[in-house]
Order: sequence, then C-alpha cells, then structure tokens
Amino acid sequence: MAYKILALLISFATLCVRVYEEMRRRAKNQMKKEELERKKKKRKKKNAKKREKESA
Repeated sequence: MAYKILALLISFATLCVRVYEEMRRRAKNQMKKEELERKKKKRKKKNAKKREKESA
C-alpha cells in the first residue's frame, strides 16, 4: 500500500514539474513576442521620423 501512495506522490510531483516547465516556456515565448513587437514599433517610429525629415 505504501508503494502505491509513494508512486502516486511521485507521479503527481512529476506532473507538477511538467506544468511548471510549460508555464515558464510559455512565459518566455510571450516575453520574446512582446520584445519583438516593441522593437518593431521603435523601428516604425524611427523610419517615420526619418521620412518626415526627408520630406521637409
């Protein structure tokens, strides 16, 4: 009986670790996406200012 409880505990711990790793992976990917979007916005603003100077 104790082996079954121990096995369940280990499987639950393994599941928790998997969920935690997946959450970290998703958060990391989300941060990368947000950073890329910020860089794109900066580039757009920079290019817009450049065009404005050229046209003036």
